[in-house]
Amino acid sequence: MTSPSGIKQIISSRVEKIESNVKDKQTLDLFRIVQLGIESESTITRSEFKEENIFETFVNLIITISKNLLNQNEGLLIAIDEFDLITDSSKMASLIKNLSKNNVKFLISGIAESYNQLLEGHVSVARQFTYGRINIAPMSFNEVADLFNLVEENSKKQIRFDESFIKEVKERSSGYPYFVQLFGQLALDNFVELNGLRYPIIINSKHLRNGIKLLGTFEYEMDKDYLNIIKENPQKELVLKFLAQTISKKIRDEEIYTLCYKHDIMQPHPKNIIASLLGHRDPQFIVRESEDSDYLTFINPLFKVYANSREAELLRLREKEYYIPN
Repeated sequence: MTSPSGIKQIISSRVEKIESNVKDKQTLDLFRIVQLGIESESTITRSEFKEENIFETFVNLIITISKNLLNQNEGLLIAIDEFDLITDSSKMASLIKNLSKNNVKFLISGIAESYNQLLEGHVSVARQFTYGRINIAPMSFNEVADLFNLVEENSKKQIRFDESFIKEVKERSSGYPYFVQLFGQLALDNFVELNGLRYPIIINSKHLRNGIKLLGTFEYEMDKDYLNIIKENPQKELVLKFLAQTISKKIRDEEIYTLCYKHDIMQPHPKNIIASLLGHRDPQFIVRESEDSDYLTFINPLFKVYANSREAELLRLREKEYYIPN
């Protein structure tokens, strides 16, 4: 869009202002001044809008498409994906407000547990989206099973999946299609690593748990965020893991205090651990339900799945429970 040899060639710059100057010229008679004729001299100055950033270039592009390229009965739909990752929505709100007229409409999509959560902190954007909400529920167990059954059919039963594996994928993924597919791939890769391409390939929960150890290599950005949050602090990782494991409900401060006391965590104080996690902004992943509430909730469901599934960095696992090693 910004390359001179690319789509920028079709963009019509908006005219900011037009100035015109007209000068009259009189002629002189020997004895008296008479206006024998008027000669007009006109100067028109055309000042075009200077594009300072990519937003302005985009606005000009959409206006050009709307006015010059669309037929009378055609419209333009602009889809903005991963809206949940936008932190500063002021320009986005202005963009939507100024361009969503006549034959131009916007569609936004993102990962959140509710419509209100997706637009939380984006009040000016929310005003533009009063109608047309579509809630796509996470995949059910039957839908997850259908996905793996399709692999079995397409491979003529050369690749098969235990029911226990499918149940664990559904539980770990919270039904998000991206993680359903990724967990299946990691489990398949682990089988091939252990056994080679020896058919039939039968995938079970053991392959899933081994495969997930490489989760960070497939999700570099989430892994970087995870390590950035916990730093070298096993207490913070323990609380983060606790928050991520509690997938289906909000968590009270009191529950975190109980966890910390159980593991003899008094320094730093549990209050300070919670404050540190709440204060994390890149990414922000948990918030208080309201200003005076003692309930915490995740606002990044995909990162929640990742944090829950990732192998612990500083903790150890014993009888399915994390602990801080001495």
